[in-house]
Amino acid sequence: IVFKTSVLGNDMLWLYFFLGMWLSGILLSLIRFGKFPTLHLYSAKISGYLQGIFFFILFSYGYSRGLFFTAIVWAILSGIEEMWVLLSLKELRSDVKGIWWLKKENKKSRMD
Repeated sequence: IVFKTSVLGNDMLWLYFFLGMWLSGILLSLIRFGKFPTLHLYSAKISGYLQGIFFFILFSYGYSRGLFFTAIVWAILSGIEEMWVLLSLKELRSDVKGIWWLKKENKKSRMD
């Protein structure tokens, strides 16, 4: 952020929104469970890869607005999923995968 603030220009607002979402997920986990989240959602892993690709391109070739928005929108959606999972869990767990798997797991446990 410090090195490329001038390059991102008005798009910095999206980055701040993403950071707010990320911090909100951590805060939600701390409030509900007293611990940092370790969900390891698939969406968060994909988000990390997209961000890594974005930063590689940014520092190697220059700013790509399309790639920035792809990475940032995916990260925001991943943050929403994380908060949804955190609100759905009764106790904090690791390796949840995602909301689809959590709902499938809950449906299966109700059938047993």
